[in-house]
Amino acid sequence: MRTLPATLLSMMLPLAAGAQVLYDPATTNTNPALTGWLGGSVLGASASYGSSGALLTPASNAAVAGWSSYPALLALDGSLPPVNAAFPVLDESVGYALTFGMTLANEDHSGNANRAGFSVMLIGSDRKGVEIGFQNDRIFAQNLVGNTFVAGESTTDPAFVAAAFAPNRWVLSVQGGSYVLSLDGQTVLSGAVHDYSSYTGNGSNAYKTPNFLFLGDNTTSAGATILLSYAEITTPVPEPGTGLLLGGGLLGLLAGRRRSGSRIS
Repeated sequence: MRTLPATLLSMMLPLAAGAQVLYDPATTNTNPALTGWLGGSVLGASASYGSSGALLTPASNAAVAGWSSYPALLALDGSLPPVNAAFPVLDESVGYALTFGMTLANEDHSGNANRAGFSVMLIGSDRKGVEIGFQNDRIFAQNLVGNTFVAGESTTDPAFVAAAFAPNRWVLSVQGGSYVLSLDGQTVLSGAVHDYSSYTGNGSNAYKTPNFLFLGDNTTSAGATILLSYAEITTPVPEPGTGLLLGGGLLGLLAGRRRSGSRIS
């Protein structure tokens, strides 16, 4: 990861005043479910925890495992409170962003090409948001057609796909009806936020729950071994052009320094 001069860091830190670290094994409990911010469920998978993060290993693609801002992954009934009442309100009118660190060890989606072994769900206070899927050959946003999830915006860029299999921190931001997934200041995916609230299948209540965050495997038709190493929510998002410091990642100031063909540091 690029090291920033101390003077630049001191200039940028005030912009992250709304940042709430949800998981950092270097400074908090190595189990995300014991940090006071995230709930965890491990069904059909094994989990181990250490200073580098939380490692999930599924027994099969039927496993469902991960962490969310609510205490259950797929059994939400609309009345369960969040793990922490102080979890930030995800208001797209002012903007919010999730910085997450993860590393895929392997991924298999042979059971359904439109689902991914590792997914990130970020649903705002208006029940709109985005679910990003990481496969072994593609990164995509989930789209809902009728009552079926299909791949929406996607990229097969080898550099971005390879980045999912190395320690990196990604930023998923939402503002003004749009989302952007970025890596090291470069846009990976972007598009309009999605409304998944009409879905009626397994785990449908998660898509109807405001201020919902999930990181892990939420499908029984794909699976992945992943290491989760960081999670942070920032809101509001600074105005365009002011830059954004999230969990050690700098957007805006560094974006112009990157060149095509050099996406990964």
